[in-house]
Amino acid sequence: MSTTRREVLLSGHSQVLEPRPFDLLVYLIEQRHRVVTKDELLEKLWQHDFVSDSVVARAVMKARLAIGDNKEPALIRTVHRRGYRFVGELENAADVEAAPVAPTFAAGTVSLALLPFDNRTSQAEFDWVELGLMSLSAKALSADARVAMASTPSLLTALGSVGAQASLDERVQVVHRLLAVHHVVHVSISHDGERFRLDYGIDPPPPRDVGTGTLFDVEITQLGHQLARELATALFPEDTADDITFDSSDPLANQSLARAMQAAGEQKWKVAVNLLQVVLDIDPDNLGVQLEHARALAHLGDDEAMRISGRLLSHAQATGDAHLEAMAHHAMAIACNSNALYEPANHHLDEALRQAAPYGPHDWFVQSLLQRAGNAIMQRQFERAFADLDLVRGFQEQVGNKVHGIQSSIYTALVQTKSGNPLQSLQLGRKAVTLSREYRLNSLFMVGSLNLSHTCAEVGLWSAAITHAEETFAKAQSSSELRYIAAAGESLCWFYRELRATHESARVLASMQAFESRLPPVLQQLLVMARGNDAASQGQHARAANLMRMTVDTHKSAHSWLIAHEKLPWLATSLIQCGRLREAEAVLAEARELPTYAGDTELRGGLLHCQAQQAHLRGDAEAALALLTEAADTAPMGLWRAHACLDASWLQLETGNVRAAQRLLRDLDPWLSEHPAGMAVDARFKFATGQFAAAHEAQQRYDRTIQCEMPAYRAELAALYATAAQMQPSSAPALPLTPLLPTKMP
Repeated sequence: MSTTRREVLLSGHSQVLEPRPFDLLVYLIEQRHRVVTKDELLEKLWQHDFVSDSVVARAVMKARLAIGDNKEPALIRTVHRRGYRFVGELENAADVEAAPVAPTFAAGTVSLALLPFDNRTSQAEFDWVELGLMSLSAKALSADARVAMASTPSLLTALGSVGAQASLDERVQVVHRLLAVHHVVHVSISHDGERFRLDYGIDPPPPRDVGTGTLFDVEITQLGHQLARELATALFPEDTADDITFDSSDPLANQSLARAMQAAGEQKWKVAVNLLQVVLDIDPDNLGVQLEHARALAHLGDDEAMRISGRLLSHAQATGDAHLEAMAHHAMAIACNSNALYEPANHHLDEALRQAAPYGPHDWFVQSLLQRAGNAIMQRQFERAFADLDLVRGFQEQVGNKVHGIQSSIYTALVQTKSGNPLQSLQLGRKAVTLSREYRLNSLFMVGSLNLSHTCAEVGLWSAAITHAEETFAKAQSSSELRYIAAAGESLCWFYRELRATHESARVLASMQAFESRLPPVLQQLLVMARGNDAASQGQHARAANLMRMTVDTHKSAHSWLIAHEKLPWLATSLIQCGRLREAEAVLAEARELPTYAGDTELRGGLLHCQAQQAHLRGDAEAALALLTEAADTAPMGLWRAHACLDASWLQLETGNVRAAQRLLRDLDPWLSEHPAGMAVDARFKFATGQFAAAHEAQQRYDRTIQCEMPAYRAELAALYATAAQMQPSSAPALPLTPLLPTKMP
């Protein structure tokens, strides 16, 4: 069975098993070291449903049928008057223990969003109430399991669509429309003599409540405390939860904590760390503040985050605090991701999600699933990524949160591209970008547009690829979004390398380097790769190879197989082009030893293309053609297949085999019109078929596109095309052989 695919196989055939019986089977296997009582199964799997004990027996029966448990000794043993125990043997327990129970909204749960508080004191020193006091109130409300709070990142993503000058009604409406919460709360803070005044409104008002209120206090953070209690009473008037409190009763600690939360909301992590240390100096044993401190340090990639989280984890396990345990694991996952340590990050995300499952599908749960899907993509665990994205889509369909829907579409499009399905990805990616543009969700637009640019490049739509990446790069620079500056800049340097646009590559790299001092270590690697691509576009292949070697080694050490797979063929290509053939052979062998090599036909196609380059440089055109033909048959639709087809068709044309060349080019129309290698092949093909004017036109497009110096053999071809276009001979004159394949020509 596979929890990632939520599938049970019996004698090789997939079995139909409903969600609850499947979750029951997984839970029994996870807890196979002991007997699990009926009450525990009811609590874990039917936690908020009013059902009888018989529902467990029916689910056990269905699970037994699915695994063929119909003979002695039983795999699921019934322990009289106690419960059930799984006693079968597992060949691969790791897969079974990979996924948490899928969450569902608890009956009676109310979803809530607090808008950033409006500071009407006319004093800038209280600007921290906007996100800081809001975050403290939201944190206090989150302690009530009946409240599903919208996270600050999701809230700011939604509000970013209307801008800072939007009216209150516009902000309320956009949060309802995009996050699909039950209630939106808006708050203003002002002075009333010596006291502070808080006015709030709930949209729409809860049943049996007017939905507005006014609170007064001389201590400003106490207003946030009172607000949390007022909202809980308004939402649940007949069943108020235990008293809702902040982490500290000290006013100075609460103000420092609120200021830290403001800084965290603005992603000013160093400021947040310093403010949280002030709180800990006052109240060193406060577990909630220690957790926030660990999170802020984790975003900076500071090793201290792991030590603090480890202490919190030990405390949570000793006291049985599942919620604290989940949050400590999540802080560890953030720290690991900040340092590109994807395997340990996945482990901590697995544990965080497993421990948090009983708390329902809050925004945090969905964001953690997306984070885990992203890590799975980086490790080329595409089935696991699809499984997590299926959970997100199920939750999104249940709740209607459009931000989650666009996020899952962006991730799914990326997986489709990397799985060799760029056409499906193109359709999904365009939809995600259109929706994020329509809703003016700038952060989602940037990541969606950047992913779409890569998909466009894979299918040869280079103009669209450049447009999407340049737009992302511009938006990122205007908003100082370092992540997207680095990612879009690296992509553009690669695109311009492919298009022989050396001036454009240099321009982008210079813009990236202006932000170099602010880039964290994980983004510095993107700058290194951008420098490598720029060096290659300038013809400095030895320098390019050295920079790419650094990037590959970094990603291999982090088990970031996605990037390692992408970059190894380019590393080999630069080594080949600077004459370091023995090193190139070693790189090809290194790629074949990667643990994820066997399932990657794209990488195999790329390596075959590199081997063909080597054969061609040795003067063995026949061997090169055989390798290129194999690469075209091996690689899925995408860049390496296109490169193989273009180069193979060139060699076929050099030997006069026009029909074979035509077959290779039949589905490469965008490449022939938008990529320099395609233009070169198109010109030669048209020349071979007597279309001399069209051949000359294709050559002129090539000349206008490239920004590098044309070598002598290219100039000779251009002159022959121009002469034939004027003379219109009855048959195509012989053309010279070229020392480089068209995909590697300047």
